[in-house]
Amino acid sequence: MPIEAADIRKEYRAPAPPHAPWRRGRPVRALDGVSLRLGAGEITGLAGPNGAGKSTLLRVLGGRLVPDSGRIFLNGRGTGDAELRKAAVCAEAGARSFYPRLSVIENLCFFGALYGLPRSGTRARAETLRDRLGMRKADLELRFDSLSEGSAQKAALIRALMLPSALLLLDEPARHLDLGSAAALAGLIKEKALGEGASVLYASHDPAGLAAICGRVLALKEGRISAEVPAGGEPGAIAGIAGACAGTL
Repeated sequence: MPIEAADIRKEYRAPAPPHAPWRRGRPVRALDGVSLRLGAGEITGLAGPNGAGKSTLLRVLGGRLVPDSGRIFLNGRGTGDAELRKAAVCAEAGARSFYPRLSVIENLCFFGALYGLPRSGTRARAETLRDRLGMRKADLELRFDSLSEGSAQKAALIRALMLPSALLLLDEPARHLDLGSAAALAGLIKEKALGEGASVLYASHDPAGLAAICGRVLALKEGRISAEVPAGGEPGAIAGIAGACAGTL
């Protein structure tokens, strides 16, 4: 299912200065007219420095944040945030995105049930993904709030990859992962796109990682898409645009 965004804009109100709490902070423009198209079965990279608007764009596309203006289309039809939340899955490892006192597998079964997945099917899929990502079997039975950063990241990735979705949104998905787990993740993302036809948007500061997995890369700078390496572009060009945008080259 192709996903299109047209002229997306979003501003945040900056906090008031501590020396003058009565003053309203000046608005900060996070997205300044972003337009893009994510094709079904395609993996699109999103590069940019901190503060470029990457996380804001992912939240808007996932229906978790309402833009100030602009429209989003699913399969050519205009849609709202509720429909986006049904179509999109975000890999979020923060404590707020899981129930901290429940075990990992209890969390996964709960979220699976919200998507109509049977408990047995969720367990089987979670075991397969756990094994491929190099997560310890015992970690599935641990409370989420007792996990290491790496295991929490893997739990978030398992949830995102096991759920049916037309749009998979990934924000630095390989952080806290060792090289073997990161390589396995790249394979799973490709399977999600090619095997299930999901549109994937992969935000990262790692030029090499973007070049290895993405068909094209969009460079986001100061809330605008400033450059693009299209599908079929040379890996060196993809790494170059990602690195230059992130300020690493």
